[in-house]
Amino acid sequence: MMSIGNCLKPIDESFNQSLTRRRFIQHAVAGVGMASGASLICSFAVANSDPRPTWRCRLSTSSILFKTLPLEQACERIAALGFEAVDIWSAYDNCPHLDDAAERLGPSGLKATLVKHHLQLCAFSIYVGGYPKYAKLLGGRRRRHSRQRGTVQAGRTDG
Repeated sequence: MMSIGNCLKPIDESFNQSLTRRRFIQHAVAGVGMASGASLICSFAVANSDPRPTWRCRLSTSSILFKTLPLEQACERIAALGFEAVDIWSAYDNCPHLDDAAERLGPSGLKATLVKHHLQLCAFSIYVGGYPKYAKLLGGRRRRHSRQRGTVQAGRTDG
């Protein structure tokens, strides 16, 4: 039987002890006990896990990270990295993506690129050029200010 005194010995003394059959059996039994306890805990965790996660992390990234690539290749890389959505940047820091999408791809081309790579549009980051320049990409029309009533309405003016 193992005495409490053995546990209170300094660590370097216990390492210097020779391995006897009794010590080997004590350590083997302790190891089996710890292993079976760990597997028991894992089996409880698996049995009690909810098959429907309550929250799932959904990640997006910005196209400016790939500003040296065309938008289609940037989307391809973003999707390959496991992101679900993309934030397409305007001309800030010489990022060509939003201007390229507006001028070359248009709304249907941008949508086709996103669908092809299984990405969603997270946002447009616009630091240069202003929002109205890119409104058609979102399916809207530029807003005009009505001089007569002083109201803003999408796509038309009163008067």
